[in-house]
Amino acid sequence: MDAPAHFSHPLRLFWWKAKPNFGYVLFQIVVVHAGPLACDMFGLGSILEVVRRNHRGSRASGDAPWIWGTGLLRPMGCAFLSNVHAALLRGPIRAEILEVTPKSFGDPGLLVAEVVPPHLTADTITLVPHHSQIDDPQFAAVVAKELGLRLIDVRREPRQVVSQISACRHVVSATLHGLVVVDAYGIPSTWMDTESQGRLKYLNHTASVGRSLITLIAVADLLGYVRHLPNQHGLPYQDNIDRSRADLNRHFPAPLRAETPVAAI
Repeated sequence: MDAPAHFSHPLRLFWWKAKPNFGYVLFQIVVVHAGPLACDMFGLGSILEVVRRNHRGSRASGDAPWIWGTGLLRPMGCAFLSNVHAALLRGPIRAEILEVTPKSFGDPGLLVAEVVPPHLTADTITLVPHHSQIDDPQFAAVVAKELGLRLIDVRREPRQVVSQISACRHVVSATLHGLVVVDAYGIPSTWMDTESQGRLKYLNHTASVGRSLITLIAVADLLGYVRHLPNQHGLPYQDNIDRSRADLNRHFPAPLRAETPVAAI
């Protein structure tokens, strides 16, 4: 990978690598992974706790990493913010918890459609379980009983996962990245429950795009729910998604910007 035109090295980004996560493919195109103490930016995922834990004080080098679109899993203290640059927050709930008052929000995953072109939409409903749920036999049983229902394994190659999500009429997702990706493609979606995940990060994203409190479906209710899903075209909050995309581009940290458009990141 060549260094950006006026940046001395490829952008060093921290993201969570402990578990496979298709959402992080967005940044692997033009950046390299770096540890939390050496990165230039924290830019995707619910990783503000990692920022707080590693930046209780200033870096010895005197520079400070940037926050751009990251999230958090639970409430926490905000003293660390004096040691980082906050360019953009994922949503207003997080801003309230961290006691900051920005007017712009956005999850970087909303730019995915500019990285992976959408496929032609098929008349299918797609289930996107969280990676911790994917081996649950309940999902295979539901798919076997309902024609036109597809199950996506988020552990597969990330571009393939994103392409499959983009080619359906409705997505029922237990993973936040699934919900963000379908928003990026303008596809209607439903939030599926997962016992292993807190709800704050989901609500933070939906608040950022002006989506009303979304329906939460239990796994046991999937079959009856998908059989009665109406056809829906477009999203009533599309203008807010467009606004978030614009905010993401406008608030990308200027010192890290290269000649490549931010939307291609």
